[in-house]
Amino acid sequence: MENDSNKLEQSFKKLLNNIPIQPAKEKVLIIAFIGLPGTGKTTVSNILSQKTNIFVSENDKIRRFLENEGFTASENQDLLKKLATKQLMYVLKARNSVIIDANCIRTYQEVEEGAKNFHAKLLFIRTVCSQKEAFSRMKKRKELSKTNSSIYSHAFKKEYFAALKDEEMNPIPESKIFYTINTEYPLNEQIDKLLEKIEKLED
Repeated sequence: MENDSNKLEQSFKKLLNNIPIQPAKEKVLIIAFIGLPGTGKTTVSNILSQKTNIFVSENDKIRRFLENEGFTASENQDLLKKLATKQLMYVLKARNSVIIDANCIRTYQEVEEGAKNFHAKLLFIRTVCSQKEAFSRMKKRKELSKTNSSIYSHAFKKEYFAALKDEEMNPIPESKIFYTINTEYPLNEQIDKLLEKIEKLED
């Protein structure tokens, strides 16, 4: 058990060493998503990161990293959540902004509390598209993952309906949504408008 603990600690240090630390010159932002599987959270996260140079905290990447290190993270959601939280705290303690590439519907209140603790500005972004489009994307992603190991998420209808139920049982108040992006329409224009809105935020 102690050896496993030491191995996990060493693996986590390796994970943190790959994070570029660039303290925010002005306000620290937490950009978090509310969106069902297949609605484009990762695509929007990557474009936002390219345009802003903000680090993306992605649960699927942490899961893949752990499995490469010999941990069965896919069977241990508690471990995944623990390391994702520790990674987020590490970034925020260094006064870095961060994009959380995950559906935060279950944890939005925890994310709010974390933002307060680190005096960060929290922005919830909702990603939407039709159910038909989401299923089509997930099917294509699953096929591509057979030949491209960088595509990790295999979320499909089961995960989609579970997330939908979460939203119905514990909906986030609409007043907390900073911006909504419909990913069936051109993204760059929508994301540029989002960035304009962010620029106008008061400290």
